[in-house]
Amino acid sequence: MRVTELATALKEGLAELGMTLVTPLDAELSGGVCIIEVPGDRGTALRRLYEEHGIAGAGTGGLRLCPHVYNTMDHIARAIDAAKTLREVILG
Repeated sequence: MRVTELATALKEGLAELGMTLVTPLDAELSGGVCIIEVPGDRGTALRRLYEEHGIAGAGTGGLRLCPHVYNTMDHIARAIDAAKTLREVILG
């Protein structure tokens, strides 16, 4: 399933950056949802993610990103790169 493939790539990329996943890596337990912990200022992380990288997320339970069928692997790479540039905000 395309959504699962995208979400798995996103979760793996974020985990490689040292982000703490709230959502299980196992696709059968998480589907297309990817949530990472944001112990710092979640509002700043969300705002900068959108303003600086054009990526919308939600603050539900951490930073929630939900790739869908219209997303591409390039979008996933862009989200991972954005998280990399926001590490100081996301990791607190």
